[in-house]
Amino acid sequence: YLAEVTMSILQKQKSRDPSQGYARDFVPLMEELFPDLLRKGVRVVTNAGGVNLEACR
Repeated sequence: YLAEVTMSILQKQKSRDPSQGYARDFVPLMEELFPDLLRKGVRVVTNAGGVNLEACR
């Protein structure tokens, strides 16, 4: 989900604001897709947490 260049951008965002540093578009996307994924038994593994895994939860 995230490339190396993106990770450096996320680190810069986190250094400016400790609540940032993750792929902010991932959470809304998953909220939309989650019911279908759950129903179909799809398991999602991603690095969308970037450099701030806790904030992405």
